[in-house]
Amino acid sequence: MIFKKEWVWGFVLAAAFSGAFSSCNKNKVSEEALYPKAPATLVKFEDASPTPALVAESAIVTVKVNGLEGKKGQFRFYINQVEAEVMNVTAEEVSVKIPITASTGSCAVEIGGEFYFGPVISIRGKLNIDPSFNTGSSIATGGPMRGEISGILRRANGGLFIYGSFADYQSTATSTTAVNGIAVIDENGAAPASEANRLKTGVQGLGGGASVNTAFEGEGGTLYIAGSFATMNEQGPLNNVAMLRSDGALDTALFDITGEGEQPQKYGPVFHGGVGGNVLKLFNTASGIIAVGNFTSHASILFERSTRETPYIDRVQISQVVRMKEDGVIDSSFNLNKAMRPVQGYTNANGLIYDAVQTANGKLLLAGSFTTFENQGAGRIIRIDTATGRRDPSFTAGGANGSINRITYNQKTGKILLTGGFTTYNGQPANGVVMIDQDGNVDNSFKFRTVEEGIPNYAGQLDDGKILVSGTFNKYAGVVRPGFMVLNPDGTLAVGYNNLGFCNGYINGFTEYPSATDPTIRFVMMVGSFTRFDGKQVGNIVKLRFQN
Repeated sequence: MIFKKEWVWGFVLAAAFSGAFSSCNKNKVSEEALYPKAPATLVKFEDASPTPALVAESAIVTVKVNGLEGKKGQFRFYINQVEAEVMNVTAEEVSVKIPITASTGSCAVEIGGEFYFGPVISIRGKLNIDPSFNTGSSIATGGPMRGEISGILRRANGGLFIYGSFADYQSTATSTTAVNGIAVIDENGAAPASEANRLKTGVQGLGGGASVNTAFEGEGGTLYIAGSFATMNEQGPLNNVAMLRSDGALDTALFDITGEGEQPQKYGPVFHGGVGGNVLKLFNTASGIIAVGNFTSHASILFERSTRETPYIDRVQISQVVRMKEDGVIDSSFNLNKAMRPVQGYTNANGLIYDAVQTANGKLLLAGSFTTFENQGAGRIIRIDTATGRRDPSFTAGGANGSINRITYNQKTGKILLTGGFTTYNGQPANGVVMIDQDGNVDNSFKFRTVEEGIPNYAGQLDDGKILVSGTFNKYAGVVRPGFMVLNPDGTLAVGYNNLGFCNGYINGFTEYPSATDPTIRFVMMVGSFTRFDGKQVGNIVKLRFQN
């Protein structure tokens, strides 16, 4: 009875409260959430580093994570998008085996159709950023499209010379010395600590855009540079080509000029020739200096007709390929049609030239977007006979069905790699990268596999045959390779050399050199336009350590 009474009273009270709440709720705004509550977090990664911090392929790594106990077989574990084998699961951690195709990157758990992201797992392989290199090396942008390093070369007396469109390097520019477009660095990527050991570019440095695309070192350490610039330390005009002394200062001399006085003179550049347009490549040959680019004329200063205020510029109409003598004067025996009046160069490409290399036979290969050269069909690649400057008729390659953006040549292996927006070369399938010989024939020992989610933008071969490739891709042959990869000479991924994480941008070139202390190690200093490499911030340059 007591139970019944209590039940009755409970019922009455419940009814009363219900009526009261019902009465109160008539004019009350609902407190129900506009959106449903988020599901309870099933998996939670702890704020702790994986163990070990650096792990090799096929080794075991342990990650602190909650919510997976008893769920082995019900979830998947990924390292930088590659699934890893789960070895052990506890209430507070999970242990997995590093896949042989894994690369440095964030880990993740997939369970019940949901993804939970964890810390970065660093994979140790045979390739990494050398610890002696400062990944914080800073290249000032100096404005839109500035900061790129176009190339790098080793100097005969030691050290490295870099060139490009950067406006500073490691904040070494001062009020007395500009650092725009050219700089010297050591083998660890560091600029000289003392200003006395830096290039003597002067207060203004290169002017008129200051983009240096190509360079080579001549006798006595003389530096020849070309690209897009008009002056150096307000001296010129330079017409996009210059010769510098070994210390980086413009090489000048006194020249007789016209004007009042017994013998009026003026300082001017020793190399006083150039071109009217952008230069892509310079080549040092026994017969002179060859410039390749998208220019339309040769220009040289005639000092005997110049005044102190106004230089006299002599121009010759010649496009894309020209040879100059040691003082910059045009070589009239090279690519000039003397039957024309006035004398002018032969008709060259109907499109743009993007790149060029000189091969072992001394001839030049030019690549780009053109489909004719000297009014004859051309599959975006042709060969120049360096004896005449004319198209070499013995080069009969069919070429590519799309633009060829980059061409690289390794003198030791003799291999040539083309990269671009083509899908076939010489009628054979090619996925944007193809290897050819000096005659333009496909080298079938190399096959470039399919890339996904992007395209390749550079391919260059190391002396040991391995190939460096950069691009916007995320996968190669189905394997995650975010922006950079190392291939074997046959085009397969080089095992142990593809552990690096995310890389952006593109490569422009590199130089390689052995370790002074360990014969199994060699270094590659790589330059281009990239701000992240292996997930770390860099400034368009990085030193890589290859372990044989």
